[in-house]
Amino acid sequence: RATLKRWGDDYSLYISGTASIVGHRSLHPGDVQSQVQETLDNLRVLIDSTVREEGVMFAGLDSLRRLKIYIRDPRHLALVQHSLDQAIDPSVPRLYLQADICRTELLLEIEGIARAAGG
Repeated sequence: RATLKRWGDDYSLYISGTASIVGHRSLHPGDVQSQVQETLDNLRVLIDSTVREEGVMFAGLDSLRRLKIYIRDPRHLALVQHSLDQAIDPSVPRLYLQADICRTELLLEIEGIARAAGG
């Protein structure tokens, strides 16, 4: 889920909690690495669907400008950080928080803001 907001000539996509869920099913219980990859795939699909459905040009994960990452178990922090650094420009500001996630089988959730290409 996300909200597209126009600010003058620029567009921002405000992405709500995204996790390793497809349809209504949580995927990869207990496997933090696979959950990170599934969450990144879901972020890509969400951003790409905005391009398709709204006609606003985003550059996939390169459009991300701010991230908030909720992690259930702090022991997973280094692995999650490394995985996200491989997929998303490490200079993108991030806030990592240890928190309960909406479903007990989920190990992480990501919120973020994406800016339209050229914006």
